[in-house]
Parts: sequence; C-alpha cells; structure tokens
Amino acid sequence: MSRAHVRTGCTDFWLGILCALCSTAGWAAEGLLVQKAASLDNDIALLLRQSVSGAVFWILVLPLFGGLPVALSMAQSPWLVAAASLAGTASYLCYYLAIHRIGAARAMPLNITYCAWAVVLAWVFQGTTVSGPEAVFCAGVILGGVLSAW
Repeated sequence: MSRAHVRTGCTDFWLGILCALCSTAGWAAEGLLVQKAASLDNDIALLLRQSVSGAVFWILVLPLFGGLPVALSMAQSPWLVAAASLAGTASYLCYYLAIHRIGAARAMPLNITYCAWAVVLAWVFQGTTVSGPEAVFCAGVILGGVLSAW
C-alpha cells in the first residue's frame, strides 16, 4: 500500500468521523425538539421534519455529491419508491409516538436497533444467510438498545 493511499484513507477516516458527529448531533437535536414540541401532533412534526430533510437533500446534498442522476433513476421503480416511503413514514410515526410516550432518552436507544432488525427481516423475508458474527452483533445491538432504554 502506498503512502498516498494511506494518507487519503486517513483523510477519509476523519471526514467520516466528522460526518458521524454531525449526524449524531442532528439526530439528538431532532429527538429533543420533537419531545419539546409536545403541542404538535406526531403527523405534523413528521411532515415538518421530512419536508425540511427532503428539501435539503434535493437542493444541497444530491447536487454536492453528484447523486442527482442516481436519485432520478429511482423514479423508474415507482412501486419500490412508494413501498420504501410508506415503510419510512410508518417507522418515523412510531418513533415520534415513542418519543412522546416514553421520552427521547428511552426512544432513541430503541430506534437505533433498526440496523439489527434489518438483518432479521432480510433473513425472514428474503432468506438471506446470517453469519455467526452478524447474529451476535444484532443480538448485542438489540440487547444494548433495550438495556439503554430501561
């Protein structure tokens, strides 16, 4: 491996860490804002969140990273887009309801378990093979989420 590759990898690593920190701060702020905006219905809060997120994504993120052609190609599969949209909407409505019912401090650790549930659902519905380490890590994520929310 050349020095240039190692240096580029390091730069990418720190950029990834910076992006992860920004994402974490935004996610935490979202949970707290939703909890504080108790006078808003969950569906109104979700509409505001998704509208702002979508606008920023289409206006800033996609053009900045050259993803507009990929996003537009997704329009060729409207049923897939519709199914993903419905699943995402249902997920966020449940998440916002959980924030209002049990608070952000308990809802957020449970929300992050989606990465483990994705593996479980792929196994159930698609017959995907789950390796031993994947099963252990999924169990750890779910157990950690439940213990953190407890």
